[in-house]
Amino acid sequence: MDIWRLMENPDDLPTPADRCGHCGQRRTPLVAVPVPQHRQLSRFPIAPQTNQSYAQGQRTLEGTYRQSYYAPNLGYPVNSSGTSAEVSRTSNRHWSDNVELCFDDKSGTHAAQVKRDSNAQASERSRRKRIMKRLNEAEREIKQKDEALLQKDEALLQKDEALRQSNAELLQSNAELLQSNAEKERLRQQLEKQAQR
Repeated sequence: MDIWRLMENPDDLPTPADRCGHCGQRRTPLVAVPVPQHRQLSRFPIAPQTNQSYAQGQRTLEGTYRQSYYAPNLGYPVNSSGTSAEVSRTSNRHWSDNVELCFDDKSGTHAAQVKRDSNAQASERSRRKRIMKRLNEAEREIKQKDEALLQKDEALLQKDEALRQSNAELLQSNAELLQSNAEKERLRQQLEKQAQR
């Protein structure tokens, strides 16, 4: 593949989105450049404006920079190893978060905003996860308490049934006792009448 032809005609290959996925600003078109497999780089965009950009990218190719994307037109210096803090903070952070990089952000404020947004989203996810964990624990505790109450209710029902049976037996015994007392009273009256005669 002719790299110079690609640099002169960047429209020959598809490029990423024209606008930043975070702020909507228009981004600079990039060119896909083949990279040796031993670098473990699948895609290597280089700004096609000047040979200086290509030279910066070439130095990065020869260095130890092992990330998938690099944008030399950000205006940051790149050393021989291609591991400057600015490039790592902007390009790598954005691409690792699946957010289109705003190439007009020279000061890094956009990258910082994206990082803050990502941290805020992670914090919100963590907070929701903790809340759901507490809710699940509370639901388990309530379920256990409900089961214990149901067991107590069953035991009380069994005791009530036993008391009802005992009361029924007691009522029957009282009825028999009353009948026996009435019989005794009748016999006593008969004996008294016979004694008077």
